[in-house]
Amino acid sequence: MALTLDQLRVLDAIARTGGFAAAGRELFRTTSAVSYTVGQLERRLGVLLFEREGRRVELTNAGLLLLDEARKVLETAARFEKIGEQLREGWEPELRIVLDGIFPQAPILKALDRFARRRVPTRVQVSVGFLSDVLRIFAQEGADLALSLDLESEAGLRLSELPPIEMLLLSHKNHPIQRYPKPLPLERLREHVEVVVVRPDNLPRRPPGQLFFGASQVFQMPDFHAKRDALLQGIGFGWLPRHLAEPAIRRGTLRPLGYQHGDRHLFHPRLVRRDGAAGPALALLLDLLAAELPLPELPA
Repeated sequence: MALTLDQLRVLDAIARTGGFAAAGRELFRTTSAVSYTVGQLERRLGVLLFEREGRRVELTNAGLLLLDEARKVLETAARFEKIGEQLREGWEPELRIVLDGIFPQAPILKALDRFARRRVPTRVQVSVGFLSDVLRIFAQEGADLALSLDLESEAGLRLSELPPIEMLLLSHKNHPIQRYPKPLPLERLREHVEVVVVRPDNLPRRPPGQLFFGASQVFQMPDFHAKRDALLQGIGFGWLPRHLAEPAIRRGTLRPLGYQHGDRHLFHPRLVRRDGAAGPALALLLDLLAAELPLPELPA
């Protein structure tokens, strides 16, 4: 005889109500039916769950231990049923999101945390790329949402403008490049190590020298946090998003280069999703992201 959820519900009801008769009233069963179910459960487990003295029943030590485990199983079963109900209502089993690693992480993580607190059944998978890698991952993984830079309109995609991301061309205050007369020509930059996050062939098409300078020595970092650490250690020069660079700029540790074509560049990121109505999970996440980033009003 296998254990059943019904037996565990009877055990829980007796413990909560204090007796077989009270549990029967709650479960709409006769007292004898409740007693029979408990007897089945005790025979299956091979332990006594209740001490019976007339109408009074009391859990044994074994019963107390098994009651805790029974309630865990009942809680899991209730969660199982709830997830099934939500999936029937159209909640997506999974959402896949890919974002450019240049984005500020705090508002995105806050939106994801608020999403998780809703206790919806949808699992969220987040991937990080840079520039053209973002849309490659978006396409290859069949992602539902992307936060990407400088994407032009494409068939089958819905684009929503995001707040611009300001990039600053910086080096450590003690780097030799800071001692040159300003404005700095491109030739001077090329004499020093350039620190990048992406390969030059992954950069979007820009006027020559605007984002990649063709230095003889290029160090490629895995992300912008590692790139910032390299610059803070006096290794080379490079672009950093203002939200990462601002504290070091205020301290005077990192300084603009005084490059002849400018030390500032704006990216114009977009939120990307596929045409068609958003499912409940995607719609919820879009609302939460809109509250944190903030976003313009998103199309349905």
